[in-house]
Amino acid sequence: DVRESLRGMNLPMTPEGAKQALIQIGHWTESSSPTKKQRIDPWPKTVLEAAEWYCKMDEKRRDYLIRGEMIPGDEGRVDLTKLPCICMDASSTTFRDDAIGIRPRAPTGRRVTKASKWEILLHIADVSDLYAPEANVNRKGKPAAKYLETLREAAHSRGTSRYDLPLGPLHLLPPVVLHALALDTNTVDLTNQGPLRLERGINRCVTLWVYIDEKTGKLLDSGLERTLISSPLALSYNAATALLDGTLPKEDATLDKAKAIIAVAERNLCRWSDFQRTKSKAAQAKEERLSGREMLGREMNGNSGFERTRSHRIVDSALDLYGFALNGLLFRAEAPVPRVLGNGMDRVGRVASAPLRRYIDGVAQRQALAALCEYGGKPLTRKQVMYESKSATAAINAVSNIKASKRDNGSTNTLQVLQSLSMYIKDNDGPVPAMSTGKGNEVVILGIGATASCRGIQGTLGPGKEILVEVQSIDE
Repeated sequence: DVRESLRGMNLPMTPEGAKQALIQIGHWTESSSPTKKQRIDPWPKTVLEAAEWYCKMDEKRRDYLIRGEMIPGDEGRVDLTKLPCICMDASSTTFRDDAIGIRPRAPTGRRVTKASKWEILLHIADVSDLYAPEANVNRKGKPAAKYLETLREAAHSRGTSRYDLPLGPLHLLPPVVLHALALDTNTVDLTNQGPLRLERGINRCVTLWVYIDEKTGKLLDSGLERTLISSPLALSYNAATALLDGTLPKEDATLDKAKAIIAVAERNLCRWSDFQRTKSKAAQAKEERLSGREMLGREMNGNSGFERTRSHRIVDSALDLYGFALNGLLFRAEAPVPRVLGNGMDRVGRVASAPLRRYIDGVAQRQALAALCEYGGKPLTRKQVMYESKSATAAINAVSNIKASKRDNGSTNTLQVLQSLSMYIKDNDGPVPAMSTGKGNEVVILGIGATASCRGIQGTLGPGKEILVEVQSIDE
């Protein structure tokens, strides 16, 4: 509740404490009026004005695109609107910024070996409005450039989004702007027995096309394009996995097509991931960490908050591939890659795949468009990239210092779990097997699912490390 949130943030349980909490997590901004009375605004007035302008502009632009009309600046986009695509996200996702599609190699005319029959299309929401000032000034005029610069500066100062704070999410930009930048998707009711009806919408994207050797998993060729795509079919991770497994109760021709797309993407993307783990120690280490968290999630009966279904693996592989291929393309173009300092220097870290959540990903997308598509001005220099990387890292560190919402152990250690542990201790003498959760000295008792604080551990064990512990007390 609110009291617990204030306590976790070391703030007094008073109206002043509540106000300071809202200021700390960025829901409000404190400013002084001429009368020296403090006033609190959700966002600075300039940002709110820019957000209102941008939403109106985007609504008009989407109407133009649906009518088949291009506005200045969008000429030259590759029209992929006749190719269906799929979004797979958590059911609670509000702003979707990535989608997956496929198409046969033959109609593309690309000269790629026959070892790859399919072209995999990885779509990311286009945020170049905010990050390509040269293009925006030329096509929208000075007032528009001022609004767009205001929004870019707001994202720059925030650095990243946070979703684990006591009083709710801290967004990179005002939610109305994120909604305008996000993909317009088709969210369908899978419990309805009638046929699925999809609405026609058009999205501006930055699309990476890739060809993967279907036998070895090696990346054969890739490229980047400014595109238009239709509204993707939005599925939750669980629904997409059930569709692949054949356990989704709903039957529909649209779902049959979606299953075919996801199946082809899964076969190619997972084969690429397998190939990467044979070549990269960083990829191997990442897989070990994820496998450890997966085992931990099973031991905690899903209470760890970590899932790794088939659709999770597909999306993870797609976003990893997006970063890997984009790194390679920028390297060949001799363009430096904007990234948070220390992240993914071995081409394993993700790049430009989450522009609605991370400022540096918007900068990386702008760099890719400039270097590979000749759009948005000249590529950033190494000095400019270093400035963006350092400032983004500083902003992320500042946001990261805000305390996350503390998990209550009682939510996982239910009375039934504790009673099971008590019975287990009575029937078994000596140490019991446990597994580290990766959070300080916390472990989960194997076979029981109870979490506990463990003494005698130096530092933090990686998630999934099995150890023997002696249970000294049980809080029932």
